[in-house]
Amino acid sequence: MEADPTKACDQDDATAFIHLNALRLKVAAKVQRRKRGAGQVWKKWKSECFRWRASYHPFWAMPKGWNQVAD
Repeated sequence: MEADPTKACDQDDATAFIHLNALRLKVAAKVQRRKRGAGQVWKKWKSECFRWRASYHPFWAMPKGWNQVAD
């Protein structure tokens, strides 16, 4: 890039800003991936727990509305 005669913008500052922004985006993506992965583990654990409860206590396996009186 050619030199700026007005010295309105320092190229080193702009480069550092771009690097910091890239680092911020990388960290945000990593956090999001970890959260998504933890959610998948939680869903798997929750479904296994539900299966265990359903086998241990049949009430948990009852469909919604099983105790409602039909009109």
